[in-house]
Amino acid sequence: MNVPGPEHTPAPHKAGRPGAQRGARRRPLEILMVEDHPGDVRLAVEALKESEVENRLNVARDGEEGLAFLRREGRFADAPRPDLVLLDLNLTRKDGRELLADIKRDPRLRGLPVIVLTTSTRTATSSSR
Repeated sequence: MNVPGPEHTPAPHKAGRPGAQRGARRRPLEILMVEDHPGDVRLAVEALKESEVENRLNVARDGEEGLAFLRREGRFADAPRPDLVLLDLNLTRKDGRELLADIKRDPRLRGLPVIVLTTSTRTATSSSR
């Protein structure tokens, strides 16, 4: 599967389940996923297709690209403002923890809801050392 980059916004996903239109939003939920593993992106795409929420998923492949997308810098000047950020902690170039800190420091971004994702195998005990 060719993973869409932030410059490509796939067509909105809409659930076909009964009641999916109840409380429907006027526009699709804009989601930015900051993830460098194509398999995890594919999994999210499939899960969002099953969602009852109409959505558009944009993908940034590392923390630097994610921050540029959020700040609408350079080639992302026309990027949609996300309603939700799905953030992997283990990223290349700029780590997810660094990106989260940047988001929380920026007054224009700090109100964005961020869901942190990780496939880390570290346990609570080993991560606290």
